[in-house]
Amino acid sequence: MTILGDANNSNNKTFPDTNISPEHGINKDVKTNAMSMVSEQIRFRPQQLAFWETSGKTLTFGQIGQQIAHAQRVLQCKSFGPNTRAVIFAWPSAELFSWIAAVLGLGGTVIVMEPWMSGKQVTLALENLKPTHFIHDTFGGIWGTTFAAIRKIPTWLFISHNLSSEPIVIESVAPLDQAIITFTTGSTGTQKGVVRTHNTLNTTRDILLERTGSKHLTGPDLCVFSGFAMVNLATGRTTLLASPWKKKTIKAIDSLPSALQPVSLTTGPTFLKRVMEESHITTLRHIDVGGAPCDCSLLEDAINRWPQAQVNWAYGGTEVEPIAITSANIAIQKSKERGFFQVLFLGKPVPEILCENVGENFWVQGPHVSPLYIASPSENAKYKRRDKNGNIWHCTGDRVFLDANKDLWYEGRTAQAHKQFLMEQKIYTIVKHSMAFVFENDQKELCVAGVKIKSFAEEIRKSFPQLKHFYNVSKIRYDRRHHARIDRVTTVKKEL
Repeated sequence: MTILGDANNSNNKTFPDTNISPEHGINKDVKTNAMSMVSEQIRFRPQQLAFWETSGKTLTFGQIGQQIAHAQRVLQCKSFGPNTRAVIFAWPSAELFSWIAAVLGLGGTVIVMEPWMSGKQVTLALENLKPTHFIHDTFGGIWGTTFAAIRKIPTWLFISHNLSSEPIVIESVAPLDQAIITFTTGSTGTQKGVVRTHNTLNTTRDILLERTGSKHLTGPDLCVFSGFAMVNLATGRTTLLASPWKKKTIKAIDSLPSALQPVSLTTGPTFLKRVMEESHITTLRHIDVGGAPCDCSLLEDAINRWPQAQVNWAYGGTEVEPIAITSANIAIQKSKERGFFQVLFLGKPVPEILCENVGENFWVQGPHVSPLYIASPSENAKYKRRDKNGNIWHCTGDRVFLDANKDLWYEGRTAQAHKQFLMEQKIYTIVKHSMAFVFENDQKELCVAGVKIKSFAEEIRKSFPQLKHFYNVSKIRYDRRHHARIDRVTTVKKEL
């Protein structure tokens, strides 16, 4: 067992499926509410632009405040208040973030669900939570009608674009009061209710700003992650909402006036590639990349494209963000020194994180690690544990190792055999791309599927004679959540 941090800070005890802490409901304070900083930005900079959308719509912080006030009046008229839960389902927009802020400000809890969850998963997720309100746009309303569990929610509210001059309400909350519950199927395919308390949201925001070096940035942020849009709202920065991911979306950014050109980009590898291929943006000074595996060449292209920018390689997950942040230059150099095609060097964990290896499993603990899953007892047993001091540790499901310098290295998901992951990295260096993967067929034979992979079969077999079959595929299917992570099961099913 390799441990970074307090070696006496953990054991393997499991615990019941509950998120109720002795602190729940006490030590309440307005400033603890994750929306308190949003209200401050609205008060201090009402004329500054808060959101730009690809339709050309813009809203200032003052208008966002008026939208939040309107949403809160509607919610209060429908008996929504502290400790009330609402499912919210809508495309990313200024209105969506206004309604999320409205719910949190009232001391309620937002429930977010992935659009591809099955009816059974939705029912299981909601049967214990009993939300009383469903907040939706047009698409969300259509989605909601397809699930009996959503149809049973008594109050449905349409996300409207209306303004109110009344003051925003910020209720006092306790640090461990639930703010957002995100139901995600993650990489395991099993739905889990990831809980973010008000303390989690506040701490995550502060750590991200400090450790990415973006704390003192001003100017617009081109953002594809909803969580980071909320960080921008709380810190007074303009968000350029990159949704949907279409060519015209990116082209629209090119035509923005100089005052709205992005100075930072918060992205995963797939959208980064789209920006480099389809835009002429020259103003970037800060780029944070993470969320999925990334080829060294892609980060190198970004560094060459924007030499004036600080480019970070970040590692984290739904349950904890960030775990580690390092310079992309260093991450590329270290990864190449070990012969890896992809960026596998993660650097040192952020100071707030304790981590340890237990076998191949990588566990983390810290103030911004989400607490127990809700309505997911089996997942708690696998991925959560409490140490003797009451701290909750989270198993990432990743194979991350500490080297002699206490730097972290990513070497695949634990669901994939380690040898297969390393084999893929070697194959990528041979074929000069990462659109390929190793898998076992029904006869337990090792095979390779990939774009134009057969033309490299002879050379690959020199290194891996155990590979029995090579399959050309016209298209690699990627995970719906991460976009840059290969979906091996679906690719084999659809393409072979």
